[in-house]
Amino acid sequence: MMLSMKKGLIALLIIASVFIAYSAHAAVFTKDLDWGLQNNAQVQQLQTLLTAQGLYSGEITGNFYSLTLKAIKAFQAKEGISPANGYFGPKTRERANELMGAGISSSDQKSAAETDIPPAQSRPTATRMVSKVKTYEGIITQINMGDNTFVIRLRDGKTITIKNPLESQAFVSVKGVMDATTGIVGNISDLAVKDRESTDAIPVVMGINPGSGTVGSKITLTGTGFLKQKNSISIGDMKNALVDIPSSDGKTATFVFPAAPCSADQAKSACPQSVLTPGEYTISLSNANGLSNSAKFIVLALPQLGITTDILPQVTAGNRFEAKINGIGGAEGYIWRISEGKLPQDLLFAQSACTDIPCKSSARISGTPSTPGTYTFTVTLVSGQENTSRQFSIVVVQPLTNPY
Repeated sequence: MMLSMKKGLIALLIIASVFIAYSAHAAVFTKDLDWGLQNNAQVQQLQTLLTAQGLYSGEITGNFYSLTLKAIKAFQAKEGISPANGYFGPKTRERANELMGAGISSSDQKSAAETDIPPAQSRPTATRMVSKVKTYEGIITQINMGDNTFVIRLRDGKTITIKNPLESQAFVSVKGVMDATTGIVGNISDLAVKDRESTDAIPVVMGINPGSGTVGSKITLTGTGFLKQKNSISIGDMKNALVDIPSSDGKTATFVFPAAPCSADQAKSACPQSVLTPGEYTISLSNANGLSNSAKFIVLALPQLGITTDILPQVTAGNRFEAKINGIGGAEGYIWRISEGKLPQDLLFAQSACTDIPCKSSARISGTPSTPGTYTFTVTLVSGQENTSRQFSIVVVQPLTNPY
């Protein structure tokens, strides 16, 4: 089958890597490379090397994102470099320089890693790989599922192997006709693989951390196609349970798993009032560019709401008193109060400062009591629809006097 592109002919664009020898001032890999670099010359050179190795199928952009990370992991696994985590550090860099014939020494590798200063310029002749985009037109004669390649026969009768750019989570644009009965698109006249990090990219969720926790857990999604503002999170069948989730880098979005998620499209009165049942739930992200795939999150059972502090210390009148009362469990933030009795005069009861949402900070009692006695009171902890209470006593003792 021959796919017709915009001008009516198939245009299969791939990277043709050529090796050009050049002299002493050739660039080599001198720095560790990691996620998020943009328009970086060494990332561009690395992408060229990985393309020649048959491990990278994206454009040579100099941007270090998901396709580059995946290719580095494959390179590390192929070369026996551990851990194969996608970080382009000293061991991976050294092997890449060997393949490029850069001739950089181990000592220079260490120096570059520690200081980010390129090695001395007086280097032997090195080899650089320069990428050129070329258009190949032909007939597909074979599809190799094993290594995700296909073979085309060119106009002159020669055959070449093409790395298939279509892979899971690839961002594509397809022009064709959909069969209303089968839902299958045929008569393809235009098919393009687009950059997953472009401004109009459909969001893709590639990871979720942690993968399990109680309601109230802080969760981070990683992926591509997140907008800086106005991302929404859907939980199970509850669409847009959380809205206006930011993503400063377009690759991570952090939110707190709600105790009783409610769709932004529902009236509050129709929202569930009970805490979410423990179990497995799907999480997806949507924004103006579309809806992502889903990731799984396991909601664990919450411990029963309780007060874990047993007793409070005694204090001598005129001395400073400091104590905390701690809680456990609860689906929502904590509210502490004294429900019965009273504290010694000059002691203050308050909730500790908190930046987390929901806030589950402890209660705090502080001050300098002046009147001896035993003061008994009841502390109540409220979390959403739950509450629990515990009785405490503070003994203020008379200071010892010197009889002489």
